[in-house]
Amino acid sequence: MDATTWSQTFTPASGNVISSLADLDTFVAALFAGRVVPPAQLAEMFTLPAVPDVAGGPARYSAGLTAFPLPGGEVLWIKTGSRFGYLTGVAATRDGRFRMQYSITATDAKGEELSRTAQAVIGAALGML
Repeated sequence: MDATTWSQTFTPASGNVISSLADLDTFVAALFAGRVVPPAQLAEMFTLPAVPDVAGGPARYSAGLTAFPLPGGEVLWIKTGSRFGYLTGVAATRDGRFRMQYSITATDAKGEELSRTAQAVIGAALGML
């Protein structure tokens, strides 16, 4: 199904940006290297609040990113987004040594099976499968 004619502007947070996975990689590399936002805002993006999440565990959401702890103490910082026709995400370690991007096309971007697919993509990229 061709989703390119569907309006992506129906939500206030939509950026209405069209990009490739290579574009996303370039952006994440520049963001994590401090070339996109001022140092104070970048620090805030990598600072988790000192409050528990709803399940009582440590907070995992910062200002715009989600922290995903990896075995060995490393943290993977993730940002995802979805609209009609796609589910996209970027993930990187703070130092940028590991970066990945994915885009999964589907008409039901909020479906549970796509979340499982995205988790499998990230797990495969990390060698966790």
